[in-house]
Amino acid sequence: MLEETTIIKSKAIFSDDKEHRLLLRKEWNNEKPSAMVIMINPNTADTVNFDMTTMLVINNLHKLG
Repeated sequence: MLEETTIIKSKAIFSDDKEHRLLLRKEWNNEKPSAMVIMINPNTADTVNFDMTTMLVINNLHKLG
């Protein structure tokens, strides 16, 4: 049996009125290269909740290594 445990560190920065998310950072392996993804229309993701777009980006980055 093989067991894996992963911890995703999350950081979000919002405008003062919390209407706009300015930054969403996810880190799960600091031994691999970093990637920056700039999106035009960010959705509802925050430090705990993933939206579909964020989940797809993270899945693809993980596949790319």
